[in-house]
Amino acid sequence: MSDCPFVDFMKEIEIAVVGRESDSVALFDVVNFLFDFNVAYEIGRLATDPNHESFRFSPYVFFRKGRPLRVDERLRLKTLNHGSPTKLVARLTATSLAIGSIWAIVQIYCKVVDHPVEHRRLIAEARKVELEVIELEHRQRDSVAGPQQTNPIFIPRSEDDAFDRFLVERGAHQYFQQATNRLVISPVRIEDVEVRIVSETGR
Repeated sequence: MSDCPFVDFMKEIEIAVVGRESDSVALFDVVNFLFDFNVAYEIGRLATDPNHESFRFSPYVFFRKGRPLRVDERLRLKTLNHGSPTKLVARLTATSLAIGSIWAIVQIYCKVVDHPVEHRRLIAEARKVELEVIELEHRQRDSVAGPQQTNPIFIPRSEDDAFDRFLVERGAHQYFQQATNRLVISPVRIEDVEVRIVSETGR
């Protein structure tokens, strides 16, 4: 069984995505948008989560069963509103193992939306989530066994291309790029992304 850090199961990471499309968008396009966004997230999770360091990337990663994540590692749908705009809200367990995939979300947004000010805003949100998750785990460790020294984990940094370099080292870069390139040309255009820590049962 893979190692699992201490987790505050009452806390989750929430990802809110706002997209816009024409009134006549095809169901085909909406379904593909959701698929490509989810695949990009899952590639980022497989590449950065040390529990999956033995996973070898191949074109099969785009198959429905080609990404062997556990249920608690996948995005869980909270709400999906189709309209003008379309809004997707998904959540995942607040654990340090998820931090790398949050930076994958940042990379998706930065590649799809050409707005440097908003890039900096989302990077700041991701760093806040990162620090809050690590603090939650430290508090849980201290309450269970007293203060302990924890091993550092790799945290990708978007501004110095560390995330892209890490994807290359893991053999995942071309597949992440394929998924994000599909989002770039999708008729459903990402306009905004927000990430934050929320309680499992509320806001």
